[in-house]
Amino acid sequence: MPSSRVGLSSCGGRLVPHVAAGVPGVRLRLPVDFAAFCQLHRERYLRYCQVRLGDTDLACVVLEGTLGELAMCWGSALSSSPAAVGWRLLNERVTSAARSAGRLDPVHRLLPAPQADVVLLHRWLGLSVPETADVTGLGVQDVLWHLLAAQKRLPAGTPAP
Repeated sequence: MPSSRVGLSSCGGRLVPHVAAGVPGVRLRLPVDFAAFCQLHRERYLRYCQVRLGDTDLACVVLEGTLGELAMCWGSALSSSPAAVGWRLLNERVTSAARSAGRLDPVHRLLPAPQADVVLLHRWLGLSVPETADVTGLGVQDVLWHLLAAQKRLPAGTPAP
């Protein structure tokens, strides 16, 4: 199966989403709302992948695979919560890659995944509570609950991943 890359190309002065389908000269156009989602979340997703995996190249591969998978189910993601679906897909891929690479960070060893993710996004990547909620598809109250629960469970001085 040829690999594909989700990206944006310039078309008439505006950015148009496309997938390079592994066939020279073939580009598939993706919905503009998907491109907007990618632009909004890409950098934060990438930073999260880099922290969890400790490898920028692997983080990029995981992110590209996630966005490709999300593109395939974009219609159904729109009927629920695109942020929650995107985060679930990203988290599954990052967790699998981290296990394969033997790279389980201290936070994910000590906390349940949702709490660990919120802690990484908020405390180590510096996202605000609303930004963390936006990235993960959680409600602000849920993020606050996870942060409080994590604070009670994490030992003082837990190192950053």
